[in-house]
Amino acid sequence: MKDFMKKITSSGHRFHPFTPLVSSASSSRRPDANGTAAAATVACPSCGDAFPSELAVSEHLDGCLASAGGARARAAAYLAADPPLASVEVVKRLLGNLLREPGNDKFRRVRLGNPRIKEAVANRKGGVELLEAVGFSVGDEGGEPFAVMGEVPSDARLNGIRRAVLLLEGDTPLRLQ
Repeated sequence: MKDFMKKITSSGHRFHPFTPLVSSASSSRRPDANGTAAAATVACPSCGDAFPSELAVSEHLDGCLASAGGARARAAAYLAADPPLASVEVVKRLLGNLLREPGNDKFRRVRLGNPRIKEAVANRKGGVELLEAVGFSVGDEGGEPFAVMGEVPSDARLNGIRRAVLLLEGDTPLRLQ
């Protein structure tokens, strides 16, 4: 404990008993257009986006963790199963359509029995889990499997989907070689 206190005081920081010693978010001062220090911003520990206060980060964080962390991790798990390039392209198209038109019901409803979707998602390790991570609910409708996203995705969820697509796109050039 003495070494810890010595480290805090030698680094110029003063110990305050009611200030958290460890924070999951980082803050910084960014220069404004005139080059002077602007107000401090707090970064989301999950996506890195800047917010004006810890309260704003806290309001953003639940959606961000649910979508960004889960979607990116599930996209990585899907890729780890080494799906064919054609399957990755189908998933990128599904998610890309959703990003382009999040309010369109057609893109928030995926028939998992469709032969191309079945090959790329339903029969691939990690495929259904990836759809669930980005916000789809999987179930049966009339005896046929569907993945449905009931609500228009929030901005935080769309950011998570965007990160998953970037990961999928980043994998494509490596696989073409």
